[in-house]
Amino acid sequence: MSAEQSDNSSRCPVKHDGGSDSGTFSFWGWLGGTNGNDSPPSEALPEGCKSPTFASLEEAARHAQSPHPDQKILLSTSRQVSSIMRGTNDDIPRHQTEDSSSNKDNKWVYPSEQQFYNAMRRKGWSNIPEDSIPTVLQIHNHINERTWRNIQEWESSDELLLARFMGRPKDISPKAFFLSKVLRMYDPPFDRHDWYVQHPGSQEQHRYVIDYYYLPNPDPNMPPIPYVDARPALDHPRAVWLQGKQFLKSAFPGITAYINKWNGQSSG
Repeated sequence: MSAEQSDNSSRCPVKHDGGSDSGTFSFWGWLGGTNGNDSPPSEALPEGCKSPTFASLEEAARHAQSPHPDQKILLSTSRQVSSIMRGTNDDIPRHQTEDSSSNKDNKWVYPSEQQFYNAMRRKGWSNIPEDSIPTVLQIHNHINERTWRNIQEWESSDELLLARFMGRPKDISPKAFFLSKVLRMYDPPFDRHDWYVQHPGSQEQHRYVIDYYYLPNPDPNMPPIPYVDARPALDHPRAVWLQGKQFLKSAFPGITAYINKWNGQSSG
């Protein structure tokens, strides 16, 4: 398993079924795809410790940068350019391409604090802790950068492209079901995404399944640890080969190191 622990008006290429139509702001409802009025379970994180993921915040970028009429804290309108290169996709939204001056490398761009806040208000959430938004956005960006590095490790490539992605918070993957419901090793993921990647010069897209978990922190005074499980979807023979190679690498590190060394000497 390639997974690591880790410390957003044109059409958006994101399908996300979560969110809230009305009610009081709830990070848990936002993350879990439930209604904003739903109360978090007893083991949920304290407000402000929870973090969104890429697709849930991508919706935010389609909204204006103007402060909300009753907004009390000035939020930044600057947007961070990610390290994630955009692939070939006819559905790239305007908000991802309009600022070419700051994004000459054609990378995906995260939403600003103001865009995120406006999107939440537009969905009907109220009493949003405005002062928590900068931290939440930083955590969101970090988790998605970690997700991308995990996928790059699977592909053994730093030149990978992300063509599109899909939020699927209501769909539990077979692996997540087995780990959380059968073996009961983890609580169910708080979110799931499908990311579609390409290699430069190729139109073929390969799907990755990403489950986002919270793991208990060894320090009881600290919040749970975000955990990213990204792996190739088993819908193509290539994915089976990648997962098999990763299993051998984990189970037999000595043999894998020898093979890599032999391949390096052969190519040299």
